[in-house]
Amino acid sequence: MASTLPRYVVVSLSLVLVAAVCIARSDGGEAEATAVAVAEHAENVVECRSGTASCDPARLTRREAAQVAADARLRHLTRCRDGIGPCDVAVFTPREREQLAAESRERNVSDCTYRRESCDTAALTAAETHRVTAARLAQNLTECQHGWSGCDATALTASQARSVAAREAERNRDDCMHGRAPCDSSRLSPAEAGLVAAALRRRNREACATGYGYCDRARLTPGERAALPPEDGR
Repeated sequence: MASTLPRYVVVSLSLVLVAAVCIARSDGGEAEATAVAVAEHAENVVECRSGTASCDPARLTRREAAQVAADARLRHLTRCRDGIGPCDVAVFTPREREQLAAESRERNVSDCTYRRESCDTAALTAAETHRVTAARLAQNLTECQHGWSGCDATALTASQARSVAAREAERNRDDCMHGRAPCDSSRLSPAEAGLVAAALRRRNREACATGYGYCDRARLTPGERAALPPEDGR
C-alpha cells in the first residue's frame, strides 16, 4: 500500500538519511557505523509507518511504535470508509462505528442509484428506496430528453412523454436545418419543412458564392447561377 505519511514527515526522515550519508563520508570507523545504523533505523520507521511488509517493529522505540499504530489505525479507518478491502469495525469507537455505518448506507444508496453490481437493494430502508427510485426516474428523464440509448420511454409520465417528444422534435428540426444526417424530414410540419428548405437553399447559395462548403449549382435559380463566376474559369 502506498505511503500515507504527511509530506513533512517524509522530508524530515529524508534529511536524516542525508545527514547519515554525510557523516559516513566525513568520518570513518565507528562514526560510519553509527551513520549507517541511523539511516537503517530511519528507513525502518518509514517502512513501518507506511505499513510495508519489510517493517521490523522490534527495532522501533515506544514512541515510534505508538505513531506506527496510529498510522495503521488511520489506514484501516480510511479503508473502511471507502469500502475497500477487509474492515474490522470492532476496533473503532462507537462514534466512528456510527459514522462508518452511515457512510456505508450512503455508498449503497449511490450504488443502487447508478445500478452498480455492488448495490444491495435488500439493505435499503423505505426512505432510501424512495430516494433511489426518484433519482433513477430523474436520470431516465434526462436520458430521454437527450435521446440517449438508456432511455426507457415506458417509465415516463404522460407529461414527461410530451416534454420528451417536444425535445425530440426540436432536435430533429435543428438537425434538418443544419443538414445533419439524423434529420427525419417526414416528422417536420409543413411550416417547418418550408423553413428548413429556405435555410438549405440559403446555405447552398452562400457556399456557391464564396467557394466554401458544398455547392450544388443545380439547386440555384437561373438568376443565382448567372450571378456566379463561371466554373473552372470558363
